[in-house]
Amino acid sequence: MIPATVSPSTNEVRLGRKKGDLESALNDFTDAIKFDPENSTAYSNRGRTWLKKGEVDKAIADFGEAISLSPKYAMAYYRRCLCWREKGETDIGMKDYKEAITLDPGILDNYLSEENRGEPQATLDKAIFQSFAAYGRGIGWQVKGKFENALEELQQACQLDPNNAGACNDLAWLKSTCYVDRIRNGKEAVEYATKACELTAWESWQNLDTLAAAHAETGNFGNAIQWQEKAIEFVPTSKRRDFSERLKLYREYKPYREAWKAPPDVKLPDPKAPATAPVVK
Repeated sequence: MIPATVSPSTNEVRLGRKKGDLESALNDFTDAIKFDPENSTAYSNRGRTWLKKGEVDKAIADFGEAISLSPKYAMAYYRRCLCWREKGETDIGMKDYKEAITLDPGILDNYLSEENRGEPQATLDKAIFQSFAAYGRGIGWQVKGKFENALEELQQACQLDPNNAGACNDLAWLKSTCYVDRIRNGKEAVEYATKACELTAWESWQNLDTLAAAHAETGNFGNAIQWQEKAIEFVPTSKRRDFSERLKLYREYKPYREAWKAPPDVKLPDPKAPATAPVVK
């Protein structure tokens, strides 16, 4: 046991971590927290150790405690962002990412110099961080109706981190529903939407909704109906109407188009047109 008057040595903890002794590191950080329950750094470092062990929920809890104790602790936000990515909750992770770079615009360089510079994990973390950045830019371009730019950024986000479920989903949605013909690609949309669903254990209503739209874009309305019905099982009541309207479109053999940014001269599918079954070749 560590004497009550002595705080655990940070160097000892780092030494144990470098040797891969995660259990010893956890014990040291836990002792540090017992010694000083308001030690936000100890919580953050223990959270990082939990993350290395694959205990993502415990890591999130520790990062949350660190942030509660130190609301401007940029590194804790960044590390929690990595946790949300592991869980496939990149929409939530994006919020932590934005908070981290707002508090510390140079956080990535600071992170890599503080921990793991030159190690494989550092390279991975850098790619994940850059993927979040590209994902955020892609969302921004979409909102502005700059779909070519959005496509480029979202594709980059997926290349940097193939497990960025949010980027995969948003890229699939763009390729499925954009009113600009050259942006859409149903086959690729199905691939990205399927990846997003796999990363979220087929339980994300947003991703299932996207997969349905992707199949509709390819003309496979049977699969579109199947996945839209599945999405409706999970969707909050407040969004059920929109989801049901899309289901109605698919039952009428019509794809969905995100029309809110479409200029007046763009011809969109007419929801009032009579249903016509697609010709199967």
